[in-house]
Amino acid sequence: MARMSLGEGKWRMPRRAAPEAGLPVRRLRNPTRHDQEHFDWLVEHGFFAVAGDGAFGVTAFDWPRAEVVGRTAAAVARRVLTAWLVPNVRRAREVIPAWAAAQWTQIGLDPDAALAKLQEAAETATGTRTEDLITLTTEPLVPRGWLARLPEPDRVAVAIDGLVKLFGPPAGPAHRQPTAAEAAVADAAAKLGEESSHHLRRIAAALVEDQQFRMAGAEEATRQFLATTDRLADKYNAEATVAEQKATAAYECLVQYTHYTKGMRKPAAAELADALRLFPRARYQAVLYRALARIYLSVHDPLALQLTNILGCKDRLAEIAGPVGPPAADFIPGPRRLMPPGCLGVDDAVARFEGVLTDADLAAIDARVQAALEPDLGGVFQACFHSAVGPAGVVAAVREETRAYLDARLGEVDMGAMFAERYRSRQQAETAVAHAYAEADPEWVGGGPWAGTEVTVLGAPDGVAGAPVRELATRAIPVAGLPIAESRDDVTIYREYPAVPLSAVPHLGPAGSTAYQNLPESNQCSLHSRLDVTAWADVDAV
Repeated sequence: MARMSLGEGKWRMPRRAAPEAGLPVRRLRNPTRHDQEHFDWLVEHGFFAVAGDGAFGVTAFDWPRAEVVGRTAAAVARRVLTAWLVPNVRRAREVIPAWAAAQWTQIGLDPDAALAKLQEAAETATGTRTEDLITLTTEPLVPRGWLARLPEPDRVAVAIDGLVKLFGPPAGPAHRQPTAAEAAVADAAAKLGEESSHHLRRIAAALVEDQQFRMAGAEEATRQFLATTDRLADKYNAEATVAEQKATAAYECLVQYTHYTKGMRKPAAAELADALRLFPRARYQAVLYRALARIYLSVHDPLALQLTNILGCKDRLAEIAGPVGPPAADFIPGPRRLMPPGCLGVDDAVARFEGVLTDADLAAIDARVQAALEPDLGGVFQACFHSAVGPAGVVAAVREETRAYLDARLGEVDMGAMFAERYRSRQQAETAVAHAYAEADPEWVGGGPWAGTEVTVLGAPDGVAGAPVRELATRAIPVAGLPIAESRDDVTIYREYPAVPLSAVPHLGPAGSTAYQNLPESNQCSLHSRLDVTAWADVDAV
């Protein structure tokens, strides 16, 4: 038996027919193009039968479904990719800011929440509430009343020393040993910055997977995060500097008073009271604000890296998707090409198909792409950044899923309406079918006894939409008990003479024999690829 190439797609026909023949479909799950084993198994179990030599002819009324779906899919896939890649102004102004604010709070980067954590760390290190400790240290020294006396300088010096041991001196040496409270605040800031960076890395991936954001939304959200972190880092660095200046001025006033000697200027009671209250609080604020600024600076680099990756992937996707090429030449149907009512060519059909698609269809296609990529690649983000297929595989998935969705979305077409559009009267339609039947005659084998065994089959759509076409064709084709097979997108007339001797074929008859015998002598060449073939054999005797 000669090897037969069905092709992977053609195995679908045996798979669909196997249950009718009582054969297990599992034997046909994964055949390859030249699958001799499965083919021999089908022959052995009577799935195929030898039909002998024959001649056939086919004519059809069809419509360019593949062309319409393909061109519509190309345009719609570009719309899906465009929605992924091009910023949406409304989303950037209305959706992302609210989302970013919620995420900011959830991560713990809200300034008030972050400050509360830093204060908690400081109070854990000191063992008490900072405000209570400052009040307990400074209030007994604050001059009170109209003729209040200033506290003894030695008592002020002891208080200042205790406060410096808690929060450090203002404008102290750059490499001094931090106090317990300073170290606790610094550790808490580093921990919060690390945790926030980790969350932000995961958020970038989640945004790309989210149909509301994808690449453009992830880029905009990341840019807003970056802008917020930079703004807050600058703000709290500036506030720390202001607080440090206030603490320094108050500290100098207090230190000068502790070194008071006769002849030096004494601060006024109100001035000393302000300095006692301001110095520890301003110094504490400077420590907290500086640490808070470091938190925002620590998440800047991870965010910037995420933004770089997203921009690179966007550029790669746009490059692979390619620019919009020139429109394809319109396809104007021939005598037997049918088109939907009101459509003169493929351009009209594509425009009409695109016109009925909604945002819900684009969302459904987007969801199909996500579902196709997740099982093996983990989603769009992982496919783009951490897989062998890369952005090219993502673009291919978008195009493939768009075409599959649109083909299903188009569904069954109304061939009866197409016939009515093409042929304005029943008589014209019947005449066209009769002519098609005549043209399907395999007349190249001529008349002969084999004509008495002719087999004619009509392929037409099933269901209510195909009923008018089947009825019309049955009247126009002069075959009693005409077999009708289901054909979704065309009306096909198939005529076959099952048993035609090869000698009846013009190419193998007397004329062909004479040409075969004379041509080698006139051209001094062989008609065969095998030079050992030197004699003509009777084709019917083979």
